[in-house]
Amino acid sequence: MDLASVGVTIYLPLSPTLCIAMTDPALMEQLFEGARRVRAGYEEFENRIASGGLPAGAAAFLKEMKENRDRVNQQIEPMEAGTPFPHVPEVVTRVDSLQMLHASRWIVSSKPDFSLPLKMPADDPGLRARRRLAVE
Repeated sequence: MDLASVGVTIYLPLSPTLCIAMTDPALMEQLFEGARRVRAGYEEFENRIASGGLPAGAAAFLKEMKENRDRVNQQIEPMEAGTPFPHVPEVVTRVDSLQMLHASRWIVSSKPDFSLPLKMPADDPGLRARRRLAVE
């Protein structure tokens, strides 16, 4: 796997609270398209409720759709604008776990907390004997 691999994302930690993500533009376009669908779906559903086209009980579903839209906007709008955005703890944990899954020798941390890399093989012993990438 290298920088030219389709779908690759590379995270470069700069500090405990800042990193740069470099992602395949095609993958980013898929992400943006998904965000557009979430936004459009919410707007369409909201308009149908406002016009009386759906039962009043659909308001609870609309609330859930609004929460999804707001979460998407919080995470995607900065990417669309190319601006920094605050970390989301779930994303940090995912990135950290991917580092663990693909590490061959070293796991780097700015803090002496290696609880996640110690927990993962304990939860899934198959990680100890995972397949390694072969370089030819």
